[in-house]
Amino acid sequence: MKRLVALTLVVVFCLPLAGCEDFSKDCETTIKVLNTAHNGVITSAAIAYKYDRITKKQLQQIRIAGHAFDAVRESAIDLLDKYVALDKEGKDVEAEGIKQTLLNMLPTVRQELGVLRKALADAKDEYQKLKDGALNEEARCTTGS
Repeated sequence: MKRLVALTLVVVFCLPLAGCEDFSKDCETTIKVLNTAHNGVITSAAIAYKYDRITKKQLQQIRIAGHAFDAVRESAIDLLDKYVALDKEGKDVEAEGIKQTLLNMLPTVRQELGVLRKALADAKDEYQKLKDGALNEEARCTTGS
């Protein structure tokens, strides 16, 4: 799962570097890829919780980060819809303004995905530290008896 998310992020970060022959399709693809990465992180968190790898509180923190991502992503989708409508109407000046706003917004969407991924990684790290501490305590008690 980590490899899938990492590969997805590589693709997402490289998409804007590819020529913008069709901005709306490129932007739509970028949003879809970011959404796929988001879904992967949320699924990983649910699985981690199911198998007691993270706590309910940690899962809630991950969900909150997911909601922040959702809000920014939805804003980007709304702007993309406006861009497409203005472009079809031939309102080039307004469309160009929306395009610039979208280009400025996509890094924020990526950043929110990064926050979400970090929340999951931190939760797993915290769990591992607790587990390691419990094992060390158990080993200390066993050898001390």
